[in-house]
Amino acid sequence: MQFDLTEDHRRGRDHLYELVGRAPTDAFVESVSTLCPPLADHVVSHIYGGLHQRPELTGLQREIVTLSVLAALGGCAREIRLHVDIALKSGLSSVEVVEIFLHCSAYAGVPRALNALHAARGVLEEADPPPSNFTPDHQDVERHPHAFGKGSDR
Repeated sequence: MQFDLTEDHRRGRDHLYELVGRAPTDAFVESVSTLCPPLADHVVSHIYGGLHQRPELTGLQREIVTLSVLAALGGCAREIRLHVDIALKSGLSSVEVVEIFLHCSAYAGVPRALNALHAARGVLEEADPPPSNFTPDHQDVERHPHAFGKGSDR
């Protein structure tokens, strides 16, 4: 489906191309547009073409806020993986991403923080693999199954 490309839509699309690349952006827009064109346009035009263009926050600050909100919401594994990748490309370190989720545990709860950490784990390990001698102990896995890939995403 083709949109009437407004300036905000062009700006949002170009910003998404910079953040995640042309193919993933186009695939996302096509997928959402098939079901709900106004939602696709809202994401591209208003979120990335409008909100993300405001000078009051840097891109990195926006990603810190986004990761915090997604962790607090729960059930956002796909979006967390996407935004962890964007945050790392924007200059946040893997340690800082983990610290964001740890901090969220105090305000959104430990289960939400563990789910966010679990969702982000693959992206974080690809960016900064754990030491080869790292092995979680059995009690850690029992107490925190989501953090070690043993639970649901909810």
